[in-house]
Amino acid sequence: MDIKKERWIYWLTWLLFAVIAMGCFLNLGGRNFGVDEAETAVLGENILTYGIPMAWNGRGLIDNVTANINGINLNDDLVYTSHPWFPYYYSALLISVFGKNHFWLRAGFAWLGFAGLILFYFLVKKLGDRKLALLALIIAALNVHYYLFIRSFRHYPLNVFFAMLAIYGYFFLEKRQGKFCLILGLTLLYHTNYIPFLDVYVALAVMVLLDWNWPRVKTFIACSLLVFLFTFPAFLYLETYKFIGSFGTERYSNPLLNYAGFMRDINNRFVPLILFIAYAGWLFFQRKSLKQYKHDKAQQLKIFCFIYPLCSILIEPLIIPEILLRNAVPIMLFLSLAAAYLLLALFQRSKLWAIVLAIVLLFTNLLSEMVYYPAAIVFEKYKPGLYKRYVNELKTHPWRVVLKAEPYYFIQELYTPFYSSQQAIIEFLTEHAQAEDIVYYYSDEARALQFYTNFRLAYQVHKDSPFRYKFSSLPAWATTDEYFDWFIPTNEGEKQHMLARIRRQGGSYIRYELEPMFLSHWDLPFEHLFIPYVQDCQLHYNPEKKLSKTEVYHILWNDPPVGDPPAGNPPATEVDNG
Repeated sequence: MDIKKERWIYWLTWLLFAVIAMGCFLNLGGRNFGVDEAETAVLGENILTYGIPMAWNGRGLIDNVTANINGINLNDDLVYTSHPWFPYYYSALLISVFGKNHFWLRAGFAWLGFAGLILFYFLVKKLGDRKLALLALIIAALNVHYYLFIRSFRHYPLNVFFAMLAIYGYFFLEKRQGKFCLILGLTLLYHTNYIPFLDVYVALAVMVLLDWNWPRVKTFIACSLLVFLFTFPAFLYLETYKFIGSFGTERYSNPLLNYAGFMRDINNRFVPLILFIAYAGWLFFQRKSLKQYKHDKAQQLKIFCFIYPLCSILIEPLIIPEILLRNAVPIMLFLSLAAAYLLLALFQRSKLWAIVLAIVLLFTNLLSEMVYYPAAIVFEKYKPGLYKRYVNELKTHPWRVVLKAEPYYFIQELYTPFYSSQQAIIEFLTEHAQAEDIVYYYSDEARALQFYTNFRLAYQVHKDSPFRYKFSSLPAWATTDEYFDWFIPTNEGEKQHMLARIRRQGGSYIRYELEPMFLSHWDLPFEHLFIPYVQDCQLHYNPEKKLSKTEVYHILWNDPPVGDPPAGNPPATEVDNG
């Protein structure tokens, strides 16, 4: 392309890269780690101590406690085996260099998501043209959910980069650098996350079968064997086959709901499925020109934009009975490219309608609602109440159908400090708890406490857990709620149960009042911290001491009563805040 004639495309591309960089890196240090990010950080710290991602470090245990499957994430030596290890070793490297600096730790992951988007742009530019690459980049770059994933201190940005590296290598497989990129990308993608690895590998294998160029087939098989050699030992040691097979908590007993939920999330958060269906029809009418795909990489890219998302849609709900859109982030780039193909094809026929479609796609939810509304009706019998909830949502927030609200809130995140519930709990305990105190926090959010504090953390192992034997070597306080100094309730029922037990045992407790607290809309875990006043308990409050913006209970155990618990509530004992 002549740069002088179309200089505006050149400068617009660089401007877009700058905007994307801002979306990736601004205000990364504005909030503490919580839940999954804290898990990555804790296991990274444990690697620095033990050399491998130990789930137990003498103070607390990393495990999935809220899904009632505690123990499935660990092997018999309490090594964390439910996920591949590369993200944790990468986390350990970053922590050893930057310490607990949120900005630099997240930036160490986010730059890979940013690099994956750049690699996607150059792949499309080489195989297609600059206009197509720019339009696909604009569609992808205006998707807020892409940033929300790649800004995380988690495996999501690594998924994007390694998937793109493998795909880039495949399209240039005849070159030495193509073979190297394919092997490296697939190997590291496997060691980052099994599910996107399977999506990418199956999609590339389908492309090889469609091509059926024998030299290319032999090269792909040879590369696959090398990937197998680099991944199979980890497959055996981590016993991946057991984890995937036993993950099923039967949370979604109907397979149709797995597929429906996954496609709903793709429709609402990535690219409307109506465009993907339209793209499949457009490929059908392009079938004469697509017959040349064996000798034309541009045509192969068109087919791959259909094959890869389709493989992800078919495979992921079969492997894991949860809706895990975060594993499918790489397909968003190729769904964006499919939308770009459609827009350019429409632009050649009618510039006006192409512009209208682009505006509707980029700035409204209309195309998504065209799929979701009839789907809510169809799946009402499989998931009762789905359609009613949709109608109520439509009545309450009709503007969501017309406009996309996500960009506004995301822009807020780029400059607004974020005070999370985990941060409030950490600050409170740091100020008021003693170094050897035991904190009982039955929630995955306790991972943040484990990363930021040195308190001993306890959680309860279920009595009916088939993996209970794994915890037999741990101290008694680590796996039961019988011994603790601080109790943080995660729901009203748990709080009532614990307070009743404290009354029976003659214990004393303090209730700390909440100060007004503003939290951003996506801080989902905060809601359970707003605990109503319990009328039937005598609670003591010290108004002279201003405490943190959360509520916890400090338990001062007395000797348990002998015999039956006394009738009624025992007289409350005034306790000192110290």
